Amino acid sequence: MSISSEILLESSLVITRVEGVVDDNNVFKAESLLSTMDGFNSSFNQLADSRLVSKNLLTPDGLLKTSYVTPFSPSSRRAYVVNDELASMFATLFGVTVSETSNYLVTFEIEEACEWLGVAYKSVLATSIYNDSAK
Repeated sequence: MSISSEILLESSLVITRVEGVVDDNNVFKAESLLSTMDGFNSSFNQLADSRLVSKNLLTPDGLLKTSYVTPFSPSSRRAYVVNDELASMFATLFGVTVSETSNYLVTFEIEEACEWLGVAYKSVLATSIYNDSAK
């Protein structure tokens, strides 16, 4: 399991990429560490790409616990790119919990997420953590 994040300062965006087996503890730890990244600002938006998750072991209770440590403000826009209906349900649950109305998007298409966030898809692909092998 791997969760990696990188900040695109020029876009005020945190990109998070998740792959492999994902569980509550890994997500909690990764979310807790975001605020320690150089240049992080709680007003930044987030693109979370979980298309490469092979097994989802998240629970509603684990997501609720993680929502208490999220460093983003409720007004931050968060786009979740998922690979199946279970991930879509969990992303929606998390988005409703941590975001103001209409400040989250759940989609199967990364291009749609980038457009909604107002960031160029090519700038996302250029990050050091990004590998678009899930396309």
